[in-house]
Order: sequence, then C-alpha cells, then structure tokens
Amino acid sequence: MGGGGTLAGSLPDPTMNRLLFLGLLTYLVALLGLASLNGAILALTIPLLIFIGASLLYGPEQPNISISRRLSTDRAKENALVQVTLTVTNEGGRLELVHIKDAPPRKLTLIEGETDVLTTLNPGETVTLEYTLQGQRGRYEFGNVFVRAADYFRLFKRDFSLEADSADSRVDLFIYPDVFRIQRIPIRPRQTKAYAGPIPARLGGTGIDFFGVRNYQPGDPLRRINWRANARHDGAFFTNEFEQERVADVGIILDARQRSNIQVGDESLFEYTIQAAATL
Repeated sequence: MGGGGTLAGSLPDPTMNRLLFLGLLTYLVALLGLASLNGAILALTIPLLIFIGASLLYGPEQPNISISRRLSTDRAKENALVQVTLTVTNEGGRLELVHIKDAPPRKLTLIEGETDVLTTLNPGETVTLEYTLQGQRGRYEFGNVFVRAADYFRLFKRDFSLEADSADSRVDLFIYPDVFRIQRIPIRPRQTKAYAGPIPARLGGTGIDFFGVRNYQPGDPLRRINWRANARHDGAFFTNEFEQERVADVGIILDARQRSNIQVGDESLFEYTIQAAATL
C-alpha cells in the first residue's frame, strides 16, 4: 500500500537570525578596522564575507520532492512485524544537504532500521528508508514526512512537510487483536432465516442430526422409513425426520463503557473482552 507525495508547505525558517548575526558581526569588524586604521582587523572580514557568499551561492533551493510509502501489509495481528519502505525522489535541483525523517505513529515500536537519513540528493536521485514496526491492536495512520534542506555550512535551512497527494495515498495500518482457538460453541437461536446454513433450525426436514419421527408421506425416500416403528404399529408407516440447518444473524455486544473496565497494572478487562469477542 503506498502513494505519491508533494510538499505541503514550508515551516518557519530559523536561520534568518544566524544570517543577521553574521552580517552584524562582519559590519562591526569592518567598522572597528576602519576606526583603528588597522588592516589586520579589516582582513578578518574577508573570511566572513566568503562564508556568507558561499552560503548564499550554494543555499538550498525550493525542493521538488515526491514521496512513496509502502507497508508489507496493511492488516496485521498483534505484535506481528510490519516492514515500512519510504522512497523519496528529488525531482528538482541538487540538494547539498537534506535531512529526511519519517514519523510513524508513536504507539508503534521501532524494531529494526532507521526512520531518518542525512544525505545529498542530485536531480533524479532516490533515497530509500526501510524499517520494521510492531504494535498493539488499533488503527494507525502514517502522516507527513519532515524534510530539512540546508547548505553545507548550515547557514541557510528550509524545513518542509511532505504530505500525500490524496486521502487514498495515506497509509493506514490495522492491527487486529489476538484470537484463540476454542471448541465449537453450539448456537441455538429461536429463529433462523430461510437459507441453508450451519445452525440447527429446530425444524424437521433435510439435515444430518436426527430430529424425530412422523407419518409417512408419499414421495418420502425409502431409506428414511423407520422400520422399527412400523413393526410396532400395524398398518402405519413412519419416516425419520432430520433437523434442518439454516443461517441466522448472531450479534456480539461489547460493553465499552469506562465504568465497566477494570485496570490492574498493564492488564485491562476491556482488552480481554475484545479478545473474547474477536475469538467468537
């Protein structure tokens, strides 16, 4: 399960204060050199100007990045391992230094791999993150991916948040509760539906289990005639009847009220009732 992604928008740029500081420092050093007529002090402004100029020249451009996130499965059992593959492709200019960080749901545990990477992305280049998660029952939604583009001197930085193109591309992970194998529980509803199924219908007809004996009717198969009953009643014929099996609606009601839950340490009565309902 996966999808493409685009930039949702930039976050506030925290590097402007750093640029202002360097500019002010360069101005003060130059002013001090001119006031003291000291060439050595004036020479100190040269590396500062080179540093600022290089940062401006190689500063990060507006990134054009696409994202694809895939899960090994979007439905898993409790504590099953789920592998996530995040693929990020640079569809714009060269990014000298880019930090990509995926943010899986907090309640999922990272078992293996890394959720972020610091790298350089050339035009058309792709970087892939693979990691493995594990978690308890619930529905988990994977949101945006954080991207920070910067120059090598980290003077200029741009923060962005990557989001999927559509709701269908957002990845949801469903983790189901553990279920247990139990013996078959007989269900004997008062009413069943008209269609054939596995539930005894309390009605005579075609079936497997013996239901009773009734008077013979023309057309009854000979193999269903009860010869012992016929022998005890002269002049009468009886036929074996079996219990019909049909379908029925069966509902399970789960009490999810807070006052009904009992919590002892990490154990919860509500969680056990969920497991019981899922098992049934």
